[in-house]
Amino acid sequence: MAPQVATDASSPVAVSFNPALWLQRQSFMLETLREMGPKSVLDVGCGEGSLLECLARCDDALPIELLAGIDISFDTVDSASESILTTAELQQLDGRWRPLEVTLLHGTFPLSKF
Repeated sequence: MAPQVATDASSPVAVSFNPALWLQRQSFMLETLREMGPKSVLDVGCGEGSLLECLARCDDALPIELLAGIDISFDTVDSASESILTTAELQQLDGRWRPLEVTLLHGTFPLSKF
């Protein structure tokens, strides 16, 4: 959906998305991953882990067995760890039968020139 631009003479230009941009990105990723059917996913720049948490809740339509995320901020990786652990534990209680390994890393990696 196209962004909505709200202008007011007394304020800077504000752009809003409906639904929120992060939800649109998440929806796109889920659709793409369902088409590809990977067993593992690496989220570079995972932030607080909202995509990884969403993927931890996936059902048989997306049979992921390994989720990994990396972010430069220790605080956001720590926050992601807590929320993803809670989601994964709830999935086990709900009867998830497929194993799921989740790895979160704090750090960076060098980019080589192409």
